[in-house]
Amino acid sequence: MICMVILACKKEGYNPDYSNGRFYGLKNGKSWEAEAFASSAMDNRISIIVSRKNSQGFEREGLSIGLIPLKMDEYRLHDHTRVIFGDSLIRAFYATTQDDGDVLEDAYRIIESEPTQAVRITKISNDKKWLEGELVCSFILIPPKINILNPDTVRFENCRFKIKRVN
Repeated sequence: MICMVILACKKEGYNPDYSNGRFYGLKNGKSWEAEAFASSAMDNRISIIVSRKNSQGFEREGLSIGLIPLKMDEYRLHDHTRVIFGDSLIRAFYATTQDDGDVLEDAYRIIESEPTQAVRITKISNDKKWLEGELVCSFILIPPKINILNPDTVRFENCRFKIKRVN
């Protein structure tokens, strides 16, 4: 008598946690979704932090938009590499990561010359804990390119977010 047992293990994958917020839209024309939250910054401003993780829960892409006034309006985005102490420019940054998510792979800067680089806050809850808004922007690679599979230009379009201030 021959007895054969086949065991299959289902690998448990990472399930995104949207309890502090969700960011979704198109990245280079393809659907893109990530976890997000807002962090309080100086002078009643916030920073939006967006993190896309792989199936093991390691960060692979990060987008940040900093120094946004906590009021409903549309704001132009600027290059994060030109920082002048004390200015109030709203900056954007995008990067890919590798290894367990803490090793910078490729970094990108906003293309300021494009006229549609903007974040818009469309709704703020009465307690100012939740924000909703929209984003459209493009980034260009800052050399050197580490991962040849990454594009030279990244464009976010039709993006929406609903995020919670966590501090």
